[in-house]
Amino acid sequence: MQGPQGDTRPTTSDLAWVQHSTPGFLISANRSRANPHSHSNASAAGLRLIVALQGPIKLNFDQHDFRLQPQQQAQVLLVNLNEPALFQRHCGQAGIEQKVCMALDHPWLEQHGLPELGSQSALARLASRHLAAMQWVASPQLTRLAQQMVQHHAANPLLARIEREGMGMLLLGQVLAEIGSPPPDSPATPQMSRRLQRVKALIDSGEGENWSLHQLAEAACMSSSTLQRHFRRHFDCSVMDYLRGQRLESARQMLLSGQRSITDVALGAGYSSAANFATAFRRRFGQPPSACLR
Repeated sequence: MQGPQGDTRPTTSDLAWVQHSTPGFLISANRSRANPHSHSNASAAGLRLIVALQGPIKLNFDQHDFRLQPQQQAQVLLVNLNEPALFQRHCGQAGIEQKVCMALDHPWLEQHGLPELGSQSALARLASRHLAAMQWVASPQLTRLAQQMVQHHAANPLLARIEREGMGMLLLGQVLAEIGSPPPDSPATPQMSRRLQRVKALIDSGEGENWSLHQLAEAACMSSSTLQRHFRRHFDCSVMDYLRGQRLESARQMLLSGQRSITDVALGAGYSSAANFATAFRRRFGQPPSACLR
């Protein structure tokens, strides 16, 4: 069986799996009967995640001790290593262990959006300090996800890999949501790109110009939070910023046509006053709305 660093451990395995989902992202899950033992090895730099469902589990990195002893809900441990560290595992008595482990390299985190979170995000702060750690009791949702991963099996090896990677990303997303950081995203799939283009086309055509974020998300068959996250990565701005930009462009065209007053155009663009409209208009186009009147 393999732990978060891929170590061989003296346990009797009942159920276990491990896979490299993408370079720099290792996932493993196991339910096993551990015998008393201690072992150590060098652990590479990166973020280490353990979601313990049944324990106790005692370990340390460079003599920094951690103990996980889940009760009704799982316990979560996140440890950041900015350089290789000595990993040690101690098991004083025989017992059943259930846990999900992940190892995420720093280049993987950077490739999948860590710099975009900002230096003040919980994940960025954690990743900036060697041996920084966070430990907490998992939510019921996170506990259920970990249980599903431990129990997962599929007859088709290809389906197993796809399903396990999907569950791993869901679990990682839930972990990051619980520490207050948006999850790193994988590159948009062709299906996701088509859905995002549909939202953009709805706004560009004017059909979705007055739609809410929830309505746009429903049209794309995804949640509002998923739409916001992927739209920003795909188009380098939020959905609502893009929508406001298109409304201002439509307003500018109306003013140039000379068919409506500034006040009417401002109200049509969703602004409560001509003054607020003028401020947004000047910020976007570098001139007041009156400059477009003929």
